[in-house]
Amino acid sequence: KEIGVQLINCTPGTGTGDDYTIPSMKNKYRTSNELWNLMMKCEKNDPNGLNGHFLLIHFGTSEERTDKFYNKLPKLIDTLKKKGYNFVSVEEMVGLKMK
Repeated sequence: KEIGVQLINCTPGTGTGDDYTIPSMKNKYRTSNELWNLMMKCEKNDPNGLNGHFLLIHFGTSEERTDKFYNKLPKLIDTLKKKGYNFVSVEEMVGLKMK
């Protein structure tokens, strides 16, 4: 904070951060459907749902990954809005005041 930097990381457990994985990674590879299901399982099992979660979605992934999770972003936003979630800026989420 002394140098004006705030570290922010994604919330563990949702699995969305594994959207960079590629089929050649064998058992570490997660399809977009697997990621979706893991995220929805997390939402269901957490008493607060996804409230307060930072979901990491990579928009630059290997060409080897043809199953791009970011293509599910419109469906994701629509699904979560229908469940009553709101989206806020990072600044609002962590209480930062941007200069």
